[in-house]
Amino acid sequence: MTAEPTESSAELPASISGYSDEAKSDMAEDNLSEADIQGVLDAAHDGRAEVEFDDGHFELEFEDIDVDITPDGMVLEADR
Repeated sequence: MTAEPTESSAELPASISGYSDEAKSDMAEDNLSEADIQGVLDAAHDGRAEVEFDDGHFELEFEDIDVDITPDGMVLEADR
């Protein structure tokens, strides 16, 4: 059993490893591309996005796009 990462130990993933079905549905509904989502992650790495860590995943917000992503790079939700 692995411990859930805490805010102090979790790091933003370097890249996206995949998308949940919910994220894919959200992206289609809101006309978001994988490049849009990568842009939010890049902005978070550059300190330009709002970043919070909650319930084992990061909540990123940049240019009206919200992305929930796990420390291993799985996008859980993505919408405007």
